[in-house]
Amino acid sequence: MKGVNLVLTARSADKLVAICRECMKYNIQAYYYAGDITDEQTLIETVKLAKEKFGKIDILIANTGIGLVQDFLDSSMADYDRLMNTNMRGDYAICLHPIREMAKQHEGQVIITSSVRRRN
Repeated sequence: MKGVNLVLTARSADKLVAICRECMKYNIQAYYYAGDITDEQTLIETVKLAKEKFGKIDILIANTGIGLVQDFLDSSMADYDRLMNTNMRGDYAICLHPIREMAKQHEGQVIITSSVRRRN
């Protein structure tokens, strides 16, 4: 897509590196910050990187999600807390800092999705 450049964040640096390399094939500038979205510093650093590389944030795509991989009756409150911390708090947190920047710009788009994959 013409004019699209990316700043990505996820826990897996090796996957982020692969995505950035793939983007280069299409003349898309892509940078990454590896970290966990449940750690607010990850979000602060990702926004900082976007501002340093591109000067502003036009679009935020928040795609977070984990699921329980065991039977419900085998789950615990700790599992529930991890699920909610990632899926609910994570979406809130991943939006908070970029939307502050968008508000300063008086423009921006936010897309929130959820991604859950069951391990086999």
